[in-house]
Amino acid sequence: MQHVPVMLNEVLEAVQQVNPAVVVDATFGGGGYTQAFLDSGIDEVLAIDLDGDAKKRCEILEASYSGRLKFFHGNYAQVDHAIAQNGYEKVDAIVADLGVSSYQLDDASKGFSFRHDGPLDMRMNSDSGQTAAEYIESVDESELVRILRVYGEEKFAGKIARTICEARKSKEIKTTKNLSDIIENCVPATYRYGRIHPATRSFQALRIVVNKELESVETLLDKAIACLNPGGILCVVTFHSLEDSIVKKYFREHSLYHVSGSRHIPMSSADAAKESLCFYDRISKKAVKPTDSEVESNSRARSAKMRWGIRSDRTALTSLGGVQ
Repeated sequence: MQHVPVMLNEVLEAVQQVNPAVVVDATFGGGGYTQAFLDSGIDEVLAIDLDGDAKKRCEILEASYSGRLKFFHGNYAQVDHAIAQNGYEKVDAIVADLGVSSYQLDDASKGFSFRHDGPLDMRMNSDSGQTAAEYIESVDESELVRILRVYGEEKFAGKIARTICEARKSKEIKTTKNLSDIIENCVPATYRYGRIHPATRSFQALRIVVNKELESVETLLDKAIACLNPGGILCVVTFHSLEDSIVKKYFREHSLYHVSGSRHIPMSSADAAKESLCFYDRISKKAVKPTDSEVESNSRARSAKMRWGIRSDRTALTSLGGVQ
């Protein structure tokens, strides 16, 4: 099983803009970013992951880096606790690859992929929380329609939800193949042979709701500014439009780039007040995308987008609960 970190060169280039000493890899996964950070000469990396198997992989890697690598077993939404518990006040970079790792996708027991038959689990932390099978068994049909439509952007959400709810009356839906077959058999034939498997969007939606992923992303972003040193960088790689919209909106609303006036159009008093609450003086103006050659060699990079922002060092930030 080979783990290939997505947009590794682009992430390294972004992070190295600030010459960081301490970096948080908020989604350790297979450790690709972490290892590259350490090999590039960054002093220390704090890795975070909710998956117990990721912790085991990190422990193996720790032996090669003489105390330069630390691990926090938890959700990246707990980034502030991870930093404090490992003896840091603030860090110089926070990097989050929001995709499911290759290890999770390729491990049938995790239940993330319809390509491998296994228990319908989908939990990032297999030791706690409701499984996807349990969720499907109890969810109301109207709510299932909503999550498939909103989190999966699934155009056949109504038909898929109705078919799932009918199927569960006679038999529990316990495996990824059970669910995949139900979805594949209920959608129009033309949809079954498209660019992506017809179960892709539904599996994405269930994974998001089971793990409360979008809420965790928002919490990570909200906490990041208090965790970064002035001049530190927040770098986020997303894999679907829901995540990217949240990240794009966050940087737009918290960047000086979007509120500063000019000598031709002076800043309004309202914008001047907003400026004092802005967090980043530099951001990536457009999402950075993988190269064609990377997409060709790693199909999982196809939908990836990277956005980053560098924290302002303005003293106005002290108005936000003591952030300096």
